[in-house]
Amino acid sequence: CASAAFSTGGIEYRSAAVITTPTEWFPTKAATYGQELARLIRSDHPSPTGKVLTFAPAFPIEGGLEIYPEFATGPFGWRSAWLVDPERRRRLHVISQHDLYELLKRDPPAALLLGYERGKDGDLEAPLEAYARSNGYRQIPLGKKRELWIQQ
Repeated sequence: CASAAFSTGGIEYRSAAVITTPTEWFPTKAATYGQELARLIRSDHPSPTGKVLTFAPAFPIEGGLEIYPEFATGPFGWRSAWLVDPERRRRLHVISQHDLYELLKRDPPAALLLGYERGKDGDLEAPLEAYARSNGYRQIPLGKKRELWIQQ
C-alpha cells in the first residue's frame, strides 16, 4: 500500500528537510561557528598573531582566522605521518607527533580548537592538548566535548 510505504519511508527522509533549511547547512553552521571562534580569540587578543591549530580547519577558516597548512586536511596527514620517513615528511610538510613541538616552537598557535578527534579509536588530539596545557593556554569549553585553548 502506498500510504504504508510513505509512512515508513517518511521517517527515513526527514533528514532531507535540511535541504530546504539553509541555517542547517554545514557551510552556514561553519561560518557562524567560525565567527564565534574569532570573537572568542579576539576578545582576549584584539590583534591575535598566530594560527589556530586544529583537526577541524573549516571552522577557523570560516571565521577569517589562519590555520596551519600542514593541518589543512584535518586529521588525515597526522594519522599516517608516522609511516613517512622524517626527511620526506619535511619535504611534504606532513607533521607527526615527533615533529609537532618543533613546528610550534617556531610558530606558536594563537589558539587550539580541540574535541574533534577523540573517540573509540583513541585520542589523536592528546599531544595537542598536552602542548596547550604545558604552555599556559587557557581552556574555554564550547559544548559537545569541544574546547578552545587560547594563548595567555
